[in-house]
Amino acid sequence: MLGLAVLTFFYSCLPNPEPYDAPVKTAVSAGVDTTKELSAELNEEEFFVEGEEKISLKPNSPKLKSVKLLHTKTVGGVKVETYDIKYKSDGLVISGFIVKPKGNKRLPVFIYNRPGKADKGTHGKTSIKLQGEFASKGFVVMSTQLRGNKFCKGVDEMGGKDLNDILNLIEIAKTLNCAKPQEIAMYGLSRGGVNAFQISRMSDDVKCFAVVGTSPDLSMAFRSRPNLYKSFYKKTIGDSTKFPARYEARSPIRWANEINEPFLILHGDADKIVDVKDAEKMAKKLESFGKVYSYKTYKGGNHNLSNFLSERNKEILKWFKKYLNTEPSS
Repeated sequence: MLGLAVLTFFYSCLPNPEPYDAPVKTAVSAGVDTTKELSAELNEEEFFVEGEEKISLKPNSPKLKSVKLLHTKTVGGVKVETYDIKYKSDGLVISGFIVKPKGNKRLPVFIYNRPGKADKGTHGKTSIKLQGEFASKGFVVMSTQLRGNKFCKGVDEMGGKDLNDILNLIEIAKTLNCAKPQEIAMYGLSRGGVNAFQISRMSDDVKCFAVVGTSPDLSMAFRSRPNLYKSFYKKTIGDSTKFPARYEARSPIRWANEINEPFLILHGDADKIVDVKDAEKMAKKLESFGKVYSYKTYKGGNHNLSNFLSERNKEILKWFKKYLNTEPSS
C-alpha cells in the first residue's frame, strides 16, 4: 500500500503538458528494427497490486514488461482505472498509461499522442486527468511518454524511430481484453499531431484522427520560429540541406495524397506557436486531393485550445463517434 501511495503522489506532481504554450509503410522498412522483441510471457500475478483488488485489465502481449494500477476514481459517474505501463520498443523500455472504465467491457481505443519534445510535454497530472475524462465517455485511452526523456532512455527524434513507440502501443491495444482492436482512434496535440499524420501514412490500424495546433511543414515552423531550426531540429534531425528526406517525412503537407483516414483539424487563430495559416494550408491540401477531413478554427484560441477545452473535446469525441462502429457515450 505504501508503494502505491508513493506512485500516486509522484504522478500527481508531474508537470502539466496541456498548457504547453520517400514514403514508408512501416518503421521497419524505414530502417528501424522492430523484430528483436523478448518473447517471455508475463505471469498473471504481475498484473496485481499487493493489497488491492484484482485489476480488470488483463493484456496478453509479449511487448509488455509491467502493468500497475495507480488509482481508481469516479469521473462523471463512471469508475475509471488508471494504469502505469512499461513496454518494449526497439530494445528500450518505454513508459505509458492505460486509462479505462472499470470492468472488462470491450470499448474502442483512443490513442493520445503527447506534445513537446524530450522532457517538455510529457504526460503529467492534467494530461492523465483529461485521459480519464475521455475514458469515462466509453474509451480505452492509451498514451506513451515516448523515448528520450526523464521517463525513458533513448533519443527523441521528433518523428523518427520514436514512432515505433506509438506503433508498439497500437499492437498492445490489440491484445487488451477490454479493447476493440478494429476500432482505434488517435488524437495528437502539436508535435503529437505531426506524429498522428505520420502514423496515418504508416499504418492502417487507426480509423480516424484528430489534431490540434499541428504544424504541417517544418519549413513553415522555421519561418514563424526562426531559432527553432538551429536550437533543436538541426541537432536532432540533422542539417536540412544534407538530409532533406528526414524533413519531408515530418511534413505531412508534402505527402497529403497518402493520407487515407478521416482527419479533424482544430486550430486557434491566436496560436503563437503554429500560425493558423499553416493549418489552413494543410486543410486546402487535403481538399485538393479529395480527402475526408474537417477543419475548424477558434477565434482567440491558443496553441492547444485550452481556452476552449470543453468545445475542443466535444468536437474530438463527436468526430471519433462518427467514424467508429461503436458509439461512446456523449
